[in-house]
Amino acid sequence: MGRPVSRNEEGMTLIEVMIAMAIAFIMFLGLAEGTRLAVMYNVRNALRDEAVGVGEMQISRVREVPYDNLVAMASPMPAPYSGNVTRSFRGMTATFPVTATHNNIGSNMEQVMITVTCNRDSKINHAFTTIVRQ
Repeated sequence: MGRPVSRNEEGMTLIEVMIAMAIAFIMFLGLAEGTRLAVMYNVRNALRDEAVGVGEMQISRVREVPYDNLVAMASPMPAPYSGNVTRSFRGMTATFPVTATHNNIGSNMEQVMITVTCNRDSKINHAFTTIVRQ
């Protein structure tokens, strides 16, 4: 008979180390994907907030236009009510195409609709409506 094989019970074998590393790697991949999703949703929300700010700014501009001037404008409305608005925020720059249209909805009333879009990371559309009276 040969010599008995001595077992070292104090350390880990190479297979055990490789299995532990594989488990740690799989956990790391899950954490990295979760972080990526969190950053993506954070950027999307920042873009949406900025689009809302652009829309509110455009609506307030329209509310300052006298009724007679508004009726005389073509629809879609010209600049500065329509066009591209570029904003820099949180270390990034985004362009928001803005479209403004108006329709007569009754005697001495015009409905103005502003649409703000952002196509940077995901398509974001926001519509704002106001009524201008004579």
